[in-house]
Amino acid sequence: FVISVFLVVFALSTTSLRSATPSAGTLNPTGPTVTWAGTAAGGGSTDESTCVEGINCDTFILTLSGTPTNWAGLKARIVISSPDPSGLTDYDLYVHKGDNSGPVVGISANTGTPPEVVDLDPSNPAIGTGQFSVHVVYFSATAAFQYSGSASAISSSTTSALIPSAPQDTGPKIGFQNFSAPGTLVQVASSSQGP
Repeated sequence: FVISVFLVVFALSTTSLRSATPSAGTLNPTGPTVTWAGTAAGGGSTDESTCVEGINCDTFILTLSGTPTNWAGLKARIVISSPDPSGLTDYDLYVHKGDNSGPVVGISANTGTPPEVVDLDPSNPAIGTGQFSVHVVYFSATAAFQYSGSASAISSSTTSALIPSAPQDTGPKIGFQNFSAPGTLVQVASSSQGP
């Protein structure tokens, strides 16, 4: 009995040590920016359904304060950045309304190391304010390169300079062309013979 109690307490304390640092924060419509850092052990996971909290994913609880009308003309931008200069580290970002079992309200799962960015519109009734779970999956990452997270209130008209634009297409273009009929059309007369 004593051993099982010890194991339960150890498991709970180990899991709590592996949530993001700090584990929660509140963002007001007027700021300031909220920041945190990842602390999971690292490894790889294809998505939320296969990750293990504290091992290859961790969670930051973000509270958007105020009412939806306080956020009119604003949005909450959540950014996950990697410090890995090699470009081999990859994180995926899932934002849930409530806790990790709540509905997903934003996903960013780009390949490689570009920042993962999710914009939330709290003035939208489907999003609103309150508690959100920022769930970061270590798609391919180690404990040596922990992500840094931030949430900030920005103008809803701001576009994301953090998301890289698609590369310019330099291949052949597909389109339509009109062609003239080859040569001259010749009408062939038909004759009919009467009885």
